[in-house]
Amino acid sequence: MIYALMNLPIALLLLKSFFDDVPKDVDEAAMIDGATRFGAMVRIIFPIAVPGILSAGIFAFTLS
Repeated sequence: MIYALMNLPIALLLLKSFFDDVPKDVDEAAMIDGATRFGAMVRIIFPIAVPGILSAGIFAFTLS
């Protein structure tokens, strides 16, 4: 539990930077095509951010 709490701020900052790199145009295009906010997140934004999610997970694992 302590390791998770120590790694959480670093992982969140790393993930925030990856999600900020996803262009807003892609999200808006999904909305125009009829996707809901959740659908756009699951089908478009998460697949783009998978490398960031994996790198944050590996980074947190190695620090633990």
